[in-house]
Amino acid sequence: MNEIIKNIGKREIKFRAWVIFEKEMHSVQQIEFDDNDEIELVHFHEAIAWDHENGGCGFERNGSEVILMQYTGLKDKNGE
Repeated sequence: MNEIIKNIGKREIKFRAWVIFEKEMHSVQQIEFDDNDEIELVHFHEAIAWDHENGGCGFERNGSEVILMQYTGLKDKNGE
């Protein structure tokens, strides 16, 4: 299963990830798994730079470069 973000019932399950080296949180677009069901790549919505090769924007990181979290939609006391 290459894409884990999907509708279950009426509630969409979303993920976000802490990108370790950039020290930033990003919304996850897609998660890819390897043959051992380990996270191989995480694709993000946000653009760091225009992707000329694929004609779009966004970026990806290896599974070992992120901490994946299920997004609940709740905000902290600072609204973040």
